[in-house]
Amino acid sequence: MKIKLFFILMVLIVIITSEENEKVEFPSCETTRDCPWNLECNKKTSKCECRNQVCSRGCPDDRYKKDEYGCRKCLCEGCGGIQCRIGCKYGFKTNATGCESVCTCNTKETACVNIWCTKPYECDPNEGRCAIPGQNEDYDYEDD
Repeated sequence: MKIKLFFILMVLIVIITSEENEKVEFPSCETTRDCPWNLECNKKTSKCECRNQVCSRGCPDDRYKKDEYGCRKCLCEGCGGIQCRIGCKYGFKTNATGCESVCTCNTKETACVNIWCTKPYECDPNEGRCAIPGQNEDYDYEDD
């Protein structure tokens, strides 16, 4: 019994380690322009790092996809098919899993339906996205 448990533990360690090793090392940078589009430059470390992305709709933590650097991508797991490209002040209407169900804009009343936010974020009905209450997010990442 102890040998089986030890074997299972070793297999899990190998799986976890191999997943961590699959991440690509962050490139060096001087400005954000030196980084891939989904990363930003940390001037203290001179390395690109994950952007603190705020998505147009909320996803529970386990519904974010990860990119090759291990950064969260703004696409829920299980959301296939159409990605709407029109601008909506209050975001898109979503289905029960938080995925865009149709390319239809929300109203202020429906903006927070099917949006999951993790603390400290809450759904802001004026934006149709997760935000920290009382704090305005700046979405312009090109500040170099």
